[in-house]
Amino acid sequence: MMKRYPPLLLAGLMATAAQAQSGALDPTYGNGGIAILQPGDFHDVAHDAIALEDNTSLICGVARFNGRNSIFIAHLLEDGALDTGFGTNGGYTFFTIGQEAYGYAMARDADGRIYVTGTAYPTLEQSVVPVVRTDANGQPDGAFGLDGVLTFVLSGSEAEARDIVILDDNRIVLGGSLLDEQFDRDAFFMRLLPDGSPDTQFGGTGIVINTQHEAEDLLNCIAVLPSGNVAGAGYANVDFAMKTMLFMVGPNGNDVGGFGTEGMLLPGIGTGNHAAWGMVTGGNALFVTGYVGTGSGSDIYVACIREDGLLFPDFSGDGILTLDLNPNDIGLDIARYTNGDLIVCGTTGENGFGVPRDFFVARCTSAGDLVQSFGTTGATVTSIQQDFDDANAVAIQPDGKLLLAGFTSGFSSFTDNDVAVARYDVDWTLGTVAAPAIELGAFPNPADGGLLTITHDAGRFAQVLLRDATGRVARDFGTVPAGASQLSLTGLAAALPDFVSLTGDVGFSFTSSGSDRSLIGVGSGIEALLAEPDVGYVKATRGSLGLVSRGGGLALELRGGFEAAIDGLAGINIAQVGNL
Repeated sequence: MMKRYPPLLLAGLMATAAQAQSGALDPTYGNGGIAILQPGDFHDVAHDAIALEDNTSLICGVARFNGRNSIFIAHLLEDGALDTGFGTNGGYTFFTIGQEAYGYAMARDADGRIYVTGTAYPTLEQSVVPVVRTDANGQPDGAFGLDGVLTFVLSGSEAEARDIVILDDNRIVLGGSLLDEQFDRDAFFMRLLPDGSPDTQFGGTGIVINTQHEAEDLLNCIAVLPSGNVAGAGYANVDFAMKTMLFMVGPNGNDVGGFGTEGMLLPGIGTGNHAAWGMVTGGNALFVTGYVGTGSGSDIYVACIREDGLLFPDFSGDGILTLDLNPNDIGLDIARYTNGDLIVCGTTGENGFGVPRDFFVARCTSAGDLVQSFGTTGATVTSIQQDFDDANAVAIQPDGKLLLAGFTSGFSSFTDNDVAVARYDVDWTLGTVAAPAIELGAFPNPADGGLLTITHDAGRFAQVLLRDATGRVARDFGTVPAGASQLSLTGLAAALPDFVSLTGDVGFSFTSSGSDRSLIGVGSGIEALLAEPDVGYVKATRGSLGLVSRGGGLALELRGGFEAAIDGLAGINIAQVGNL
């Protein structure tokens, strides 16, 4: 059963959490933790944000400039002040494309160049997909399209891109929707070469459209998995109801088997209307957030979906966490910290038009549990103006602070929308335990058919890194759930005898199809190395660990702090023993 966090629970624990500073506004940022910006003279909304290496940030969105809605990009300093040396217009770069243009998503490439996509209207009768590019200082890139602007006509009427990902080789992946000839909205992926031309190795033309669903389907967010598969999330109209929809294709736009029907998945989020707005990857998992209808309003949901389309049962009991802050709650974006914790942002408030709603930010573990020490039992609600406050994007700074970007509206006081950016302090040491780390040395690849099978019983997600003989990370699989997972080693060269090292804070087990051995441990600070099926080394700070070498019939259980060497089939040499 999914875990639900109702308002009663949040209120009942408020006194305990009120003393914690984690999740509070950062008073060193902007004015009391909030920066208000007015890039245009009317409709100013931030739709995306990127935290940079120096704890400054980039934001993009839409603002009215010279009488037309235009894409804008801005650079904010670490204290939230506008960097007036950035861009082409007093700290901003504007792109006015035809009658109107809207910037919905932003990305950076390996050279620090900035990309924004969304939708643009050359005429009011037709919209196209724009991609704009600037250098790191916000100057339009003249080598990219016309003065840094490319537009793609994907429909005779409407088309928009809602998200963008830049691959390691600077190819560009877009996801969104377009209206077909029957005026049904279809989800699409598009891949461009670094110069902005369509990549014909992707789907033959550079674009893949989901044509199997006869009614409306669209994508609000996309991600690229370690396997190279491209996934998107949004919603589809099913029997006149809105349902969360995921669409996945292979690395070159090819069909993927085992994910829904022909790559389209309708996960069972709820019985009413529900839709996805944000997504982030964690190894071979997709963490999706959005809203699920309650009959009288909506709740925030976070779902953990495997690459095979199944919900992870270890996440919040059945793969879905729901959070009820107010009658009307929507999750709009999600980010993942280095310890596997998830940060969700969006908007929360009452039902009805014109009623107040506020920023919210929530934190949960990789197992789907709210971190009670964050904010008020897992969430912080921030009111900026008395009307509409929507947090459209979240980014995590290198120093661990959280950045939310969106807009605030003075609707009732007859003022326009302004960009709002809020920053929150986080104590990452409170309220959670990092996922165990399981490190697999890739010298060689202990695999059959290009697949590594790893099994652990940590009771939550474990981080998995594959290293070569020099210690370099050859592949980061992110977090994997308890139980058995198959991880792809495609593209990695096989080499010499098996080398496997494991580190972790909780119980785990490992088996390799390439050798007859297994290791099972429960404890803290566990480290283990099995150089061959019967030769290795283990160490733990506390707890217990059992070793089984099935080929030699060897079995051992160690308790307490210990350090041991395994040498051949004959026995075990104890180098240092605490409490056995």
